[in-house]
Amino acid sequence: ILRVRVLDHGGEIIVGANVLHQVGSGWEAILSHGTTNEEGEVLFESVPTGSGSLVVSAKGHAATRLSDVGTTPGEEESRTVLLEDPKKVSGKVIDATTNMPVDKVSVQVHYPNLSMLGPREAVETDRDGRFELDLDEPGDYLVQVQRISGAPGQQQNVQLRVDVPDQREFEVDLELPVASISGLVRGPDGRPLGGARI
Repeated sequence: ILRVRVLDHGGEIIVGANVLHQVGSGWEAILSHGTTNEEGEVLFESVPTGSGSLVVSAKGHAATRLSDVGTTPGEEESRTVLLEDPKKVSGKVIDATTNMPVDKVSVQVHYPNLSMLGPREAVETDRDGRFELDLDEPGDYLVQVQRISGAPGQQQNVQLRVDVPDQREFEVDLELPVASISGLVRGPDGRPLGGARI
């Protein structure tokens, strides 16, 4: 039996936190999932014995992971998990060719090492190419940058690993699709017109 209690950094209980207990890895992993009740607790009445891990997440808080959560046969183990506020990092997306900021770019965080956590809500760069992200516990994150341009469905993804809390500011070079057009400018008389600004 495993009892997990979830509190915020001020010691207040968190209702509705998602708690995942995992023993093993890959195809052989045994998962138990629960949500904290009004007392901020979730009770797993039948988990595998031995060493496992906990992943705890709640809206408005940084997710965290606890390793070496051991259980023994016929015993009840208890763990208290404290969730902190999300870590904030900021960044800037620039065009790798022109070195100019790129606005209206979607930036989203994914968790390659915590597949049970879905990606955070995407944010959009402002006119200066800047954005701010909320990240969870220190570790590796996959930041997906996407620019919709040209015909519908054309997109480009840039993947970047961010190490928190050491890195608070980073820059993303976005290789935008290069397209060229050609044409001929004519004057009112129909003759080719040189020196026109395009």
